[in-house]
Amino acid sequence: MKMPLFETTKKSHGPAIGVHFELVENRIHHIYMTLGNGEGLEWYLYGDSARNKQVQKQIHAWMKNYLDRLPGTLPALYFSPKISAFHRKVWEYLTTLSIGQLASYGDVAEAVGSKGAARAVGTACARNNFPLLIPCHRVIASKAALGGFSCGLEIKRRLLEFEKCWHHIRNYKIESRTEAS
Repeated sequence: MKMPLFETTKKSHGPAIGVHFELVENRIHHIYMTLGNGEGLEWYLYGDSARNKQVQKQIHAWMKNYLDRLPGTLPALYFSPKISAFHRKVWEYLTTLSIGQLASYGDVAEAVGSKGAARAVGTACARNNFPLLIPCHRVIASKAALGGFSCGLEIKRRLLEFEKCWHHIRNYKIESRTEAS
């Protein structure tokens, strides 16, 4: 069942993407992102407006901080009970990466006590229901290759450009799979 759209916010700065928040019982249930039209960041809230007022305020505060490149308090998230302890540990670690800070999949694996589990970190990133808030876009392949991103490499590129860390990747002159084609 598709949730009704109840609010749209547009900003003239930030990466040209759309961030779509699905809200249930005053929590973010899911986030997906789309390419924008080049005129800044937009975000959309879906669900029942009357039942999600508290999380609405949290989202607006977090997004304002993000656009100002400041840390912010995460809004309330709904974590499925089916999430593995490893995935949760990876996601919690990713929230410690500040804007402009990158880590490789291997770095994250080592940081959560699972050295050598870079592919498992990649799987945890791919299953992240909260991209942007849990910043899996800040995780890159070894040797500064772009790696993957569940919302698409162009969105990852735009986020990293906005966060002022794209130059770390470009300077290595390593092409991602889509750039090479």
